[in-house]
Amino acid sequence: GATDGKLHELRWEMKVGSAGNSSGRVRFWIDGVLAGESSTTGSNNALAGGVWAGSNDGGFGVLGGNNICSGESTDAWPYAIGSSLLYEFGEGFKVKSGYVYEEKSDYFDSAIQYDGSTFDLATGGLTGTDSLGGVWFGKIRISNNGFLKSGEITFGTRSNEGSALWVDLDRDGDFSRSGLNGDEMVVNNLNNHNARNRVGTVFLGYKAPFAMRTASATNPGLFAGTDSFSTVYHATDEGEKLAVGTERMLPGQWNHLVMVVNREEGKLIHFLNGRLVGEDSFVADRDGEMYSNDWYIGGFPSLNKFSGWMDELRLYNIALSDLEVSKIHNWGTGDMGITGELIAPFVTDQNPIPVNLKFRQYGNEVAISGLTIAEVNASVTGGQIDPATFLPGEVNASSFSFSIIPDENATEINFALPEASANYFGEPTLGVNFQIKIVPDVLDKDKLLNWWWFDEAVANKVGDGIGEENGTLLGDASWSADAMFGTSVTFENSGDMVDLGLADSNFSGGRFSLSFWFKRNEESFNWSSNLVSNVMVSLGDENGSVLEVGSKSNSIDIYMSTEMKKQQITVGSGINDTQWHYLTLSYDENASDENELKVYMDGSLLGATGTFGGSLKYKDSHEWLLGTASLKNPSLGRFIGKIDDFRVFSNNLDLSKHAALYNYGYGDMSLTLVADYNGSVQSNPVRANLTFRKFGQDWPVDFNASRIIMVNANEPIISGSGSNWTLEFNSTVNPGRVSVGLQEGTGYDSSGLQSKPTEFQIGFGRPIVALEHLTAWWKFDESNGSIVYDYLGKFSGSFAGHAGSVPRFDASQSKFGNSLYFPQNAWVTTNASAASLGIDQDNPRTISFWMHAEDQSNANDPGIYGIGRRYSNDGKRGIWALRSFWDTSSYRRFNSSYWGLDHQVFVSEGVRDKWVHIAHIYTGEFVQVYVNGFQCLNAEQDGIETQNFFPLQFGRWTDETTGGVIDNNIHRRSFKGWLDDFRVYDEALHENEVQAIYGEGAGDFQVHASFEIPSVVDGDTTEGKVKFTRNGEALTNLDFNVSTDLTMTGGIIDSSFLQFNADDGSYTFRFSVDTNASVENVSPTLFEGLALWLDANDTGDVVGNWKDKSGRDRNVTAHGSPELVPNGFNALPIMRYSGNNASTGRDYHNFGKIGNVRTVFWVWKNSGGYYFMLGDSDNAHFHRDSNMFNSQWAS
Repeated sequence: GATDGKLHELRWEMKVGSAGNSSGRVRFWIDGVLAGESSTTGSNNALAGGVWAGSNDGGFGVLGGNNICSGESTDAWPYAIGSSLLYEFGEGFKVKSGYVYEEKSDYFDSAIQYDGSTFDLATGGLTGTDSLGGVWFGKIRISNNGFLKSGEITFGTRSNEGSALWVDLDRDGDFSRSGLNGDEMVVNNLNNHNARNRVGTVFLGYKAPFAMRTASATNPGLFAGTDSFSTVYHATDEGEKLAVGTERMLPGQWNHLVMVVNREEGKLIHFLNGRLVGEDSFVADRDGEMYSNDWYIGGFPSLNKFSGWMDELRLYNIALSDLEVSKIHNWGTGDMGITGELIAPFVTDQNPIPVNLKFRQYGNEVAISGLTIAEVNASVTGGQIDPATFLPGEVNASSFSFSIIPDENATEINFALPEASANYFGEPTLGVNFQIKIVPDVLDKDKLLNWWWFDEAVANKVGDGIGEENGTLLGDASWSADAMFGTSVTFENSGDMVDLGLADSNFSGGRFSLSFWFKRNEESFNWSSNLVSNVMVSLGDENGSVLEVGSKSNSIDIYMSTEMKKQQITVGSGINDTQWHYLTLSYDENASDENELKVYMDGSLLGATGTFGGSLKYKDSHEWLLGTASLKNPSLGRFIGKIDDFRVFSNNLDLSKHAALYNYGYGDMSLTLVADYNGSVQSNPVRANLTFRKFGQDWPVDFNASRIIMVNANEPIISGSGSNWTLEFNSTVNPGRVSVGLQEGTGYDSSGLQSKPTEFQIGFGRPIVALEHLTAWWKFDESNGSIVYDYLGKFSGSFAGHAGSVPRFDASQSKFGNSLYFPQNAWVTTNASAASLGIDQDNPRTISFWMHAEDQSNANDPGIYGIGRRYSNDGKRGIWALRSFWDTSSYRRFNSSYWGLDHQVFVSEGVRDKWVHIAHIYTGEFVQVYVNGFQCLNAEQDGIETQNFFPLQFGRWTDETTGGVIDNNIHRRSFKGWLDDFRVYDEALHENEVQAIYGEGAGDFQVHASFEIPSVVDGDTTEGKVKFTRNGEALTNLDFNVSTDLTMTGGIIDSSFLQFNADDGSYTFRFSVDTNASVENVSPTLFEGLALWLDANDTGDVVGNWKDKSGRDRNVTAHGSPELVPNGFNALPIMRYSGNNASTGRDYHNFGKIGNVRTVFWVWKNSGGYYFMLGDSDNAHFHRDSNMFNSQWAS
């Protein structure tokens, strides 16, 4: 029933029972469905009695069947096993006396057993037994999703009356103060006290010593860790230092592990199989912890025990170099005998590849005998030896040279000469191993001039995979396991640099590109002579540089010297210390857009300039340097950080190529997965198209369906081949969010490379903007009651207030359906914490709502909404809110607030007495506020740390209810006005998404009709079009009926003709206009949003009471003496205003107030000239007042 190769959730329950009182029982569930149950019976009816009521002896071989487990396969389980921390929400188990079980009810009246411990949890202190009072049970949220990382984990509780947090560290099914892995009460926050936080730290995961000694801060040594990763530990008086390996140990094979403590340089270094895989640092010349106890090999009390073999444990009293470590490992054959060394490029594009093979004993070359070309050729995979190049031939010699011709499409060449392939005076040679990587067919490979991978990680030589310039590490520049691929180069001290040699002979100063990964550890505050700091790359000679690329603060610094100009410029922003960034510099002196220099970073254009012009002043003597601007004076502009994967191109890269090399932050050497899907769907099945990419191109893979995690959806049907695959599945929630997790290894290519993980979400429900990121939506359409419910069904809000005031539903003044009116002193308190909404700490978020604010004069600090904690400390601010209105009676300003710090939001037309749409956004770096689709605030702000002290509030911005917030019986934090359509997104929406929610004032979930109709027609039948849209998308599955749903004044609709165009979603219909049609017979309701139509062509007394033709009965009253001129414009009537009239005063017409009005009219001014006027004011009337025509609203 569950042998489909998919990942399933298994939950089990074992009840021990009590002899003569209660029977034992075993039950288990698969994916939440009870799969089997069996109970014990007899005189001793507990499990220990072993008498089963059924025939299956407590076993279930088939889902829902009665077959016993005998005969089950003894093969290892072939599918992925999921951690219980894999899921966003885990149900958890309780421990009762004698059995572990899942329980969601409120009773828990038994005991947890301990041996001899005396302590007080809730009942006053008992010996041997502690009866629990109340036990919290519910859902635990692991971060927001994903895993707890293996290692030291800190847990915490906050309580008023005592609390404790337990972890079953030894995984024996119960909690104990003296478990095999120590005290399992991780957090002891017991006893009655005021609100108090307590934390505790424990190691979670697997930790088995290969070799260790004991110490106080940590146990130093080499350890096997979780998931085949190894770790080395060291300790000083600063505390624990550790270096976790970046590569897994090979299962079932010999692995060589080395731990190096370099006290002089303050480095802890970790090698695995001759490769640098981990590092940590401490203060140079700092002593380690003192210890004089024994070494423990393979195990230690309270730690896991290593299972396997160990051989040849060595201890040195010096810090071995990477070269010495590589010789000891010797590509897996060791150094105890006649060793062979293959000298060849680590990565190359050469064909054939020159190779040299040397044999040594104790470091001295020795002439071996018996080596044959056939044996050597048989040791090569991925290529073959050219026999003519094998020199000096099959003779006794210490050194042999030959060439390897790579196979077609080979990605690597492996050399594995077996042990005893030759001998030295009868002593057999050890095996010789080596791997040569072939430069892959990456994007623009034919344009590459140089490519330094920095993956050698041995000695101080850097190989160029494309050109012939092999670089050298100088100063104390060294290798680092902290890299994008393999290893990188790290720069720490003054004088650290890499000399990459002369620029390629094909390099052109008029057209070129550079690209590389960098991680800046800190700013050096050293400048080159060209005023560039933190120089990562430079090109020049002893006379100076013509190109320098560095950084200043969070921007890129560039200096160039061209034929036209030499200048230093600063470009863009976004650099964060201790974070990897991908940078591309592209130069083309003949750029068609005249911006010859373009700088890209992390998949986006950072900046472009036409400042320079002409070719770079490049000379044949110029060399590439990394980490400094000067070979002679390397401290100038020195860089502190790491660089990886440096490439030089002969062409200028554009944004699309930069993005392909960046590859979503993984780089083009990684196998990545791109998902194409509709983020908002309304019906099943749901489809997602997956494309795998590597080397900047689509890449074929085998698909591993067991690596898919579906939340709120059933298992997908998978189809496809090669690089393109499709998932089809059904949502199990409506409304809600479907999460699709594609774990590492969902796809794997022919080389065994596994795809990087990714995940995406799809919203299922009403077709609103960014439904896939919606975490809560209050529509306020309940009509009655005192609770408002979230559309997604997760949250609710309760009415509350001061002095008897509570909110109320209002259908007469609303944006959509009902709104919620806050009469001051009233608010809604929800149960939605920041964490449950996904917007706690500094997480991105968007709060979107419609607001109609009234006069707030009775409250001096009103707030629209708020969430978090009234907290500010050390630049961290715990609240997220909008509050306060001021600046004229129209309220042109309000605050984005974070407790102790605000940003003013300026809205020139004000926000009072009208419906406005607000979007309050945090990107993780910038606070943004949009009003009616226009950005009114964009301010950089760090320190946002929204906390979970009080949940989301509508109608006030803090949780305060008494004290200073009450002034003259008014809650001064409360809001007066209406709110509607309140949404929370756990993503910072883009401007186009905000504008789509605003929908030009109509929102994003209403259906809109738009017409395409000729403005002038003759008497013949004419065709028109109508299109229905929602959220900007055409609606197609409609029951539109031309005979019943479309009417016309002054003409006839052809009820027999209607055509639908699936390409643009439009309906074409036919109509005829009456021959006596006049302008007043054209239906104005065809024009959406028409609120007032005053036409001087009308007859009658239009001066005294001007008739409104919009159908909304907004008739206009005359003041003064406006004059109707019968032939004023194009021989048609106009209305004339004479300005200030001595006898009648000012001439004008006025009409009722219209919100969000946009006025359009023709005007002739006495000073001369016709004008077509468009006004965006909320003025209640217009007239011949120069203030109107010259105001900011007229254009």
